[in-house]
Amino acid sequence: MNAFWRKDNFKAKNLLPFLQLLLADQLTKWTRKSGKIDNPVIILGCGRSGTSILKESVSAHDRIATYPFEANELWHPRYYPWHESKMDIPPYWVDPVGFCAHTQSQMTDHDEARLRASFGNFQTISGKDHLLLKSAMVSFMVPRLIELIPNLRFIHLVRDGRAVAYSYAKKQHELATRKSEYYGSTEFNQSMDELLISCSHLWQRSIDKMIDVDKELGLTDEGRMLTVRYEDFCEKPEKVSQSIFSWMHLPSDGVNKDAYPNIRSTNAQFERKLESSILESMTHIMKAGLAHHGYQQ
Repeated sequence: MNAFWRKDNFKAKNLLPFLQLLLADQLTKWTRKSGKIDNPVIILGCGRSGTSILKESVSAHDRIATYPFEANELWHPRYYPWHESKMDIPPYWVDPVGFCAHTQSQMTDHDEARLRASFGNFQTISGKDHLLLKSAMVSFMVPRLIELIPNLRFIHLVRDGRAVAYSYAKKQHELATRKSEYYGSTEFNQSMDELLISCSHLWQRSIDKMIDVDKELGLTDEGRMLTVRYEDFCEKPEKVSQSIFSWMHLPSDGVNKDAYPNIRSTNAQFERKLESSILESMTHIMKAGLAHHGYQQ
């Protein structure tokens, strides 16, 4: 619940879902009952890939209950946000595999029950038959997500890694500057160029992980995962949204077309802002992922 009071979450459009979430939280706390999680879908991908704007668009459907926050406090209890935790492990963007392995090893039965109850009770109170979740910190724990919510399906959002790394590095640099009392004395207080390299590795590792888990579990072949490119979504948001509704087995007439947000790609920023030398280094790190998703030959 603390997530709501963060400045970037406190928006008028979140008020009704928050009230529903507040009721769900009280139901979970006082009755220990858990509503059923029906037709759950989670949008995931490397941070700064556009998952928030995609969630906003998909949320326009009148049969979808959209959990208002990323729920990282539920996925990673007591370790999100990292700078408010014990800080005894590297942050997610430095070592996503180690971070996720540690947080899941620390997850108690109570944590698991709370997570399922929070989602289930929220959906029950919303009165809708599809549940939409979103997190940019779960790509390295897909088998664990299925263990927690067996009927979960996945929308994997992919964006040009150079744009992702630039946006991620800029945000992390601003956070470290603003929270210097936490980051200043650690090895994670990196320069912008160091962050660009770290975030490039994070993007490539995220892409590799999703490719591997898809092959291992057959998610795409079984209709459990849909991969969407940010650039395609920005170019034709209504068309891509309709393809998502079709994949979710939802009728196309359940959405008000005026509800689609004003969407435009911001990819051009990295080309304007980054020097050629650092851009070349980033591109080399992400070469395989960029080629796999059609960003480079």
